[in-house]
Amino acid sequence: GVRVFSVGQIGDAGAEALGRALETNRSLRSLDLGGNRIGGNGVAALAKAFECGSPLSVLHLDRNRVGVDGCRALGLALTCTWCKLAELDLTGNSLQDQGLAFLAVGLGASKMERLLLRNTELSAAGMSALCDALVKCGTVRRLDVSDNSLGDLGVFPIAQLLRSGASLAELDLTATGVGAVGMKDLCSSLVTRPTDSLTKLNLGLNNVDDEFFAAVSAMVDANR
Repeated sequence: GVRVFSVGQIGDAGAEALGRALETNRSLRSLDLGGNRIGGNGVAALAKAFECGSPLSVLHLDRNRVGVDGCRALGLALTCTWCKLAELDLTGNSLQDQGLAFLAVGLGASKMERLLLRNTELSAAGMSALCDALVKCGTVRRLDVSDNSLGDLGVFPIAQLLRSGASLAELDLTATGVGAVGMKDLCSSLVTRPTDSLTKLNLGLNNVDDEFFAAVSAMVDANR
């Protein structure tokens, strides 16, 4: 079954103890540690459990202190052939582009289905590395990169990801600083993509104009 675990005051020491327990646990499938104080060392201990065969498929580390070192550990864990992690929530952590680059190394070989990266200090460079990895992965259905300063340059690799036939069903680009140029490229990718799997697209709080919405209308008409 699914179990949820979140105390609110867990730091690295607590995460390390939990990681040791997970190394031998074969029943826990979902772990929620959101809103704690877990840093790189604690994340590394949790990630080690995957190397020991943990069946964990859902891991929420939102609003912690994951950072670059934590991303490095998670990226390595995702390369394990027996890693079953399908949902990873890193919302509200300062990952930055360097951290995402480490995470992307493992994502390309993973079976990830839901990846939540809201407000993680990503930029266009980080999105390029992420989308390259997601093309290789091919299983991600939900991607949330809202509240990051991506700009038009950041949405270009996302548009290319959609053109590649990626299986994305939900994409959240809310408040990512994307303008008309980036939005037009995104619309073009939606019209020309080889599949119609995308069912939910959030574009709120971006720099768009009437011309963009006209392009969206045309895209919707073309895909009826």
